[in-house]
Amino acid sequence: MPLDAPLHDPDLTRRWVERYAEITRAQSGVAPPGMPSAFVLQHHLDPLAQVVATAAVRGTWVLDADPSRWAVRLEPTFGYPLAVRVAKGESAEVADLGERVRRAQAGYLAAADAIATAFPAAHRMSSRQRLGMGRDMWRGALHRLLGGPLPRRESCCLLYALPAMHPCGGCPRV
Repeated sequence: MPLDAPLHDPDLTRRWVERYAEITRAQSGVAPPGMPSAFVLQHHLDPLAQVVATAAVRGTWVLDADPSRWAVRLEPTFGYPLAVRVAKGESAEVADLGERVRRAQAGYLAAADAIATAFPAAHRMSSRQRLGMGRDMWRGALHRLLGGPLPRRESCCLLYALPAMHPCGGCPRV
């Protein structure tokens, strides 16, 4: 699997889900249905949310969130994102923080919804799981930048389904 994973390549995404399932089975003895897909979708959306939110909150920019401009560099052994690569796209400098965050959120959520809707999950994935993941990653990115109480998630990473694991913070199942 290549180290740079474009956010719009379904064949690469399917291989990434399969590889993540293999890694999970090797580490935990089991890969619960849906969990590898949930983690890989999260790995698509979280780096995008982090970069777009950071540019808006810490800088003065609303970045172009078009998935064709983005790729993540994967850790070669465990397949999680290490870095984000962004091809030059349209961006806007916006002075007002509130307006900048609103515009960044709108651009990110449009991209996240498109990625999530087209995401080739290995097992059935509900629209709440798919679309909720984008909203969760955006709220999580803002939480890491601004602090405050941990946001309650809409989507589930299914981590609790692994042996000896517990629901994560903000889990919708708790």
